[in-house]
Amino acid sequence: MPHLFSVKPFSRQVIKESHDDYQVVQDFYQTGEKRTSPFLLHKNNSTPVSFEYDHLLIDGVLTLYYRTGAIEQQITYNEGKRCGLWQSWYLSGQKAGVGRFLQNNKEDCWRKYWPDDQSSYIESYYKKGWLHGEHKAFDEGRLILEGHLEEGMRTGIWVTYYDNHQKSMEKNYYQGLEEGSFISYYEQGNKYVDGYFHHSEREGWWVTYYENGQKEQQQCYVNGKAQGLYQAWYESGEKQTEGYYQNGERHGIWRTWYANGHLKTEDSYDEGIRHGFCRSCHPETDEQVAIYFEDGSPVEDIVWLEWHDNGQLALEAPYVNGLEEGLWRLWYENGQQDQLIPYHEGSFQGEGGCWYENGQKEREGCYEKDFLQGLTKYWHDNGQLKTQVAYEKGLEEGPCIDWYASGSKEKECFYKQGKLVGTYVFWHENGNKSVEGVYRDGLQVGFWRYYLENGTLFNEVLFENGLAITGIDRIFEYP
Repeated sequence: MPHLFSVKPFSRQVIKESHDDYQVVQDFYQTGEKRTSPFLLHKNNSTPVSFEYDHLLIDGVLTLYYRTGAIEQQITYNEGKRCGLWQSWYLSGQKAGVGRFLQNNKEDCWRKYWPDDQSSYIESYYKKGWLHGEHKAFDEGRLILEGHLEEGMRTGIWVTYYDNHQKSMEKNYYQGLEEGSFISYYEQGNKYVDGYFHHSEREGWWVTYYENGQKEQQQCYVNGKAQGLYQAWYESGEKQTEGYYQNGERHGIWRTWYANGHLKTEDSYDEGIRHGFCRSCHPETDEQVAIYFEDGSPVEDIVWLEWHDNGQLALEAPYVNGLEEGLWRLWYENGQQDQLIPYHEGSFQGEGGCWYENGQKEREGCYEKDFLQGLTKYWHDNGQLKTQVAYEKGLEEGPCIDWYASGSKEKECFYKQGKLVGTYVFWHENGNKSVEGVYRDGLQVGFWRYYLENGTLFNEVLFENGLAITGIDRIFEYP
């Protein structure tokens, strides 16, 4: 009579005893559907029961199934070692991945395909189980990423591309670390950022450019920290900012200028903190505010002001007893209100908001002692509600709903003390479901289902305490 072993979320049934210390067994989902085809398993693996197939002494072909009966994966074992062709499929039947094992190690070319387009895929090469050789990614047949790996570590030049086939970024690696030159480009080919890495930290001069080729800003780095002179320019070439860094912190006198060349601000810093004489000047008149700061706080009560190039007020920031107090107001250059920030004794306190430059509200919410409290709303720039969620002492609490700019629902979920709990649903903009599953204490649990934009169910993955225990993604690596 068959024996049944059960370990959540699967069960194993012994079909029959076989020769040479092997049993014919078959695994099932707890809901009764088959998880595997019958397969040969060495009796040494009969207890404790494990469903980590890569660690079991299996012999012959192993086929894994979705609950619908569709094939998920297929691989051949030889005395517990994976060998030969490995294949996987999405629940829809579309091929998901293909590769080859040799003596239980990944070998040669492996591909993972996008669920809705076989011309979109990632291609990697392996040697003795290590990512080793070329690595490429394609979107609808167009190359979007290429690089090289040695024993699992990025090495040499890695390049990404725009839709027009123009390079978007070049980055050098050595033994998995960013090492050497870094260049990014505008879509039309002009250089955007030019810098250098050493041991994955910025080193030496980093320069950014406007699309017309004019320098935008430049800064020197030592061991990843900004050091020495910093300069920035307007697109016309006029100087915008100049100051010094010391060990990554602003230090000494920092000045900014308006596009017309007039002084905008002059601030004194000591190791990143405002300390000393500071002033802000109007671009066209003699109006200015000036005050002495001590350890980041003004020594007298003041309303600090800053202006845009056209003379429009940009910032109104009151201080009382050296601390931020009352409503801080920010405006766009066109005079439209940008932000309203409530302060009391240096902490966020009260109702605040943000607006888009077109006048539409972007966000509204209330603070209590630096933490968001109560219902907070976000909008798209067309006035459509974007997100609605409540906060309790800065943590999300209760239902959260997101909408697309078109007005269709994008996401619905539930929070408890800042952690996702219960049902989670995400929709495509056309109204068809995209993702559905369940969270428990911030971790994915149970079966999660994934849909294409046309409504086709293409994948189902079983999670336990936030970890995927089924699904094709478990076998792929993303360097």
